[in-house]
Amino acid sequence: ESRYGRINWLDFSAASNSLFAIYNIGEYSNQASEPGIYIYNSTNLAFKKVIALESYYSPGDFDDFTEVKAEPYWVFCNSGGTQICVITKPAYSLLLYDWSIQKFNIE
Repeated sequence: ESRYGRINWLDFSAASNSLFAIYNIGEYSNQASEPGIYIYNSTNLAFKKVIALESYYSPGDFDDFTEVKAEPYWVFCNSGGTQICVITKPAYSLLLYDWSIQKFNIE
């Protein structure tokens, strides 16, 4: 379960009876998001699981690549409650195009 109290984004799926939450790391809304999607039972708010996001690989200083954690901004569930799409951006990167969409199947 998350130790962070501020929710940046929340989506609900009646089909899967789930809430999908993105938490803020700090106390202020302009700080980074926790790198994962937290899933709760929407009836009793019981914690189900955390979905870890895929990392980015950003160009480094000497023609190598550095792994950078993905920061979630929005999460959306499909109407069947079987898949979520997460719009992410790297926490720090030298990439030309930062934004991406990560898709996950929900059991």
